[in-house]
Amino acid sequence: NTKKQLIQTTIFLILVVIIFFVARSFKTNAQNNNNGQNQEVEKEEPKPVYETQLGDIKITLTSSENLGDTLKAPSTFQKDFKTTETFIRIVIGAQNMGKQTIGQGSWDLGKLIDSEGRVFDTIGNNAYSYVPQPNPCGAALKPAFTPTACTKIYEVSKQSKNFKVEVASEGKIELLDLKLIP
Repeated sequence: NTKKQLIQTTIFLILVVIIFFVARSFKTNAQNNNNGQNQEVEKEEPKPVYETQLGDIKITLTSSENLGDTLKAPSTFQKDFKTTETFIRIVIGAQNMGKQTIGQGSWDLGKLIDSEGRVFDTIGNNAYSYVPQPNPCGAALKPAFTPTACTKIYEVSKQSKNFKVEVASEGKIELLDLKLIP
């Protein structure tokens, strides 16, 4: 009987040790799997950027609006300006956060870039009648004055989406995201 009990106790102890190592192995695998899942969850989309500071100039997206395929004439003496694609109007505000006046031409609103990397320029002189006058893009900025508005209109593809606009100052270029008003 004692021999039988000794054999049973030995078998029991061997089983307990085997179960312990198997359970520990499962726990380690489960933790490794969870760590992989947590890393995936932690990857977030970058948040949109609507404001930046280039040197002493703080530039803020004030508005961005999808105007459709027609720019309405501001007076009865002019015709509507049409496209087969889409017009977008962008307004930024530029403010001097420094202590000295910043000279004219030190900042500007640049090209428009869509999610496919397509680059669109402003419609330039064609937009003269459709933006506020005077349109002080690049004007001198005095310290701590209210932001100066700059308005530009772009002609873009109807297929384009998820735009970013270039803002430039002191030889640096940053991109601001657009939140289009339909």
